[in-house]
Amino acid sequence: MIDVDAFLERAAILEFEAGLSRYQAEVVAARMQDCSRWEAMKAVKDAERMGNRSEARDQRQEDQRHGSD
Repeated sequence: MIDVDAFLERAAILEFEAGLSRYQAEVVAARMQDCSRWEAMKAVKDAERMGNRSEARDQRQEDQRHGSD
């Protein structure tokens, strides 16, 4: 099972501290949890849909503002 909090936190750190694009940061963060980016993003969306993560909703709104997939 994917730790959504850890995935989003690691992706943010990689994006801002390592200078990766958001997409690249998400790929690396997903690999750190032994999954693909699409699996991690699905977990974020599923958690949001189930109401388990307010941060997931915030992330999705951020993605929509920046046109990320």
